[in-house]
Amino acid sequence: YEIGSGLVGSEMCIETDFNQYRIFIRLVHTDYVREHQVSYYALKMNMRPAALCRLVKKESGHTAMEIINNTIIMDAKAQLCTANTPIKDIAVSLGFNNAAFFNKFFKRHTGIPPQKFRTSSKQ
Repeated sequence: YEIGSGLVGSEMCIETDFNQYRIFIRLVHTDYVREHQVSYYALKMNMRPAALCRLVKKESGHTAMEIINNTIIMDAKAQLCTANTPIKDIAVSLGFNNAAFFNKFFKRHTGIPPQKFRTSSKQ
């Protein structure tokens, strides 16, 4: 008599994929301030980047890069709303080498620059 998960065949694959997806999410939440590339997370999970991208898309409907970027944006928005920290310091805290690149990244994902977001969030 063997004690197992009670799952067989394709059910086991589905659970394994979901667990791998959960591992990816945990890694992103732990490392996003330092690591912004899918290849880093794939390496940490002993997967090829393309395989990780397929798995994440299948489990969430979003790309791995979207999840990483959205996590960064959520943190940036929180910092911009709650602190008077200079934007260049927020940029560094989120793993950007300079404020200009962070400004471009933020605007590309939200439609407005961080300073304007900060001002509008205080009204």
